[in-house]
Amino acid sequence: MSLSISGRKSTSLLFLVMAALAPCLGSAQSARAVPSRIISASANVRSLAFLINGSAAACYAVYSGRSVAGPTLSTATTYQVVSSASSCGDQPYAVGASVNYRPPLDKQMIFFRINSSGGIVITYN
Repeated sequence: MSLSISGRKSTSLLFLVMAALAPCLGSAQSARAVPSRIISASANVRSLAFLINGSAAACYAVYSGRSVAGPTLSTATTYQVVSSASSCGDQPYAVGASVNYRPPLDKQMIFFRINSSGGIVITYN
């Protein structure tokens, strides 16, 4: 089966298809990497783990009263961030506070702050 369209009609059809797709193409934003820091005020939290789809992607040792470099996160990925009284190598890994998080495109640095009760508070720079 073949389809024959005159030049004028095919140009109009192409214009309509492009006009329909323009909002989708114009709103597409590329993912980027955003660095992070982990700051803890809790003596009971020993690590902060970052999971993607339930699988551990990274685990960071944390120390009360100190700041440590965290992971570089993709703005295209949603992470589950989990604090724990366990160290990264402990099995089983005891889960404390947990938040789901996707980094915004417009931030330069992400701070994961662990408060004195072990909760996770996310701030930006």
